[in-house]
Amino acid sequence: MSDPSLNKYELDSVDLGIINRLRIDPRETNRSLAQHLSVSESTIGSRLQAMENANVMKVVAQRDFRAAGYEVLANVVINVAGRALDEVANDLAKIDEVGSLTLFIGDPSIMLLAMAGTLSNLNDLVTERIAKVPGVRSVETMVIANVLKYESEFVNITDIDKLQ
Repeated sequence: MSDPSLNKYELDSVDLGIINRLRIDPRETNRSLAQHLSVSESTIGSRLQAMENANVMKVVAQRDFRAAGYEVLANVVINVAGRALDEVANDLAKIDEVGSLTLFIGDPSIMLLAMAGTLSNLNDLVTERIAKVPGVRSVETMVIANVLKYESEFVNITDIDKLQ
């Protein structure tokens, strides 16, 4: 069943142009969009806001681990003992190189995505910082060999025709 809020907003050529350009380069600036679509920057801003309000699309910032200098990723599985799970998780979440953190019921208690510049940096991160957080009982690290797909979408805009 389709979302009724999508029917409230009529996409025009400027909206479609914005969506198409952002699908190609999500980092394109409002100024660049405005130049390519021959409209003002304020028009781009108001259109983006209107499409977001109508649930047509959502503009979000997503951390690009490679652009931030992280070449090595690892899933780290953590068992917790002797301290409250949420306290351990909160301490781990404060570590900048932790890209995501998930809590489980049972063991393992936590899985996180660790990001590092090198394998040596990853080793230091896991052994010197993560493993030494009070309450961390054990750590198992699985280095990610290859990322085949990495995306985070709130709204699927691959088929523009469905939005009209």
